[in-house]
Amino acid sequence: MIICLCEAVNDRRIRQEIRHGADSIQRIRRACGAGGGCGQCVCDLKTMLREENTDETPVSMVQKVQAG
Repeated sequence: MIICLCEAVNDRRIRQEIRHGADSIQRIRRACGAGGGCGQCVCDLKTMLREENTDETPVSMVQKVQAG
């Protein structure tokens, strides 16, 4: 799905950049251009940063269930 309309950047590309070290809006902007135009996508970028950097990944949740 396209997240940044100004630069035509989709969610997969943004998540890829986050996984490769883009840990802020500024770094995402430098890596792929998202967030550098009108700013409408910045809230979505923040959400994606939070989601990608959370400790509650599906694998860690499965490990907790198995341990408990």
